[in-house]
Amino acid sequence: MTTEVWEYREHVAKLARHLCRDPDDGEDVAHSALLKASERIEGFRGEATVETWLHAITLNECRMLRRKRRPSSLEEIGEPVDRDEGNDPEFLAEEAELRLEVLQAIAGLSEKERCVLLLREGQELSMEALAERLDMTVPAVKSILYRARQSLRKTMSTRDDT
Repeated sequence: MTTEVWEYREHVAKLARHLCRDPDDGEDVAHSALLKASERIEGFRGEATVETWLHAITLNECRMLRRKRRPSSLEEIGEPVDRDEGNDPEFLAEEAELRLEVLQAIAGLSEKERCVLLLREGQELSMEALAERLDMTVPAVKSILYRARQSLRKTMSTRDDT
């Protein structure tokens, strides 16, 4: 059964990178989550799928990492902009500014809203899969996703007005 845990390595790593918002932290969290899962596989009760169980462990590992560290600046969270010589510098500056604004808006969401939004948009999970992973009902997931999107729209539209 330990082998089964490691079969989800890529999925857990992708989820961890989205939750941590940093590729290096995500890899650390994924590795730690998989190690914990393989050490505790005997305690797995089978009440949920292995994937759902791994999701919960990954989420907890990400939370523990956040508690240990002070939040990094939003500039460090954003991905670097591709600076090919053929690209227009003005376009690159605008793209970087927009990326930062989006990251700030996402960072302003509650943890639950951010998690649902990133799982839905980043991993393209169905509402049913989201509900199962987060141990919620589909209507609850839809409601949280709606609020997250509304909040992002509101935040981004106020930034456009300034």
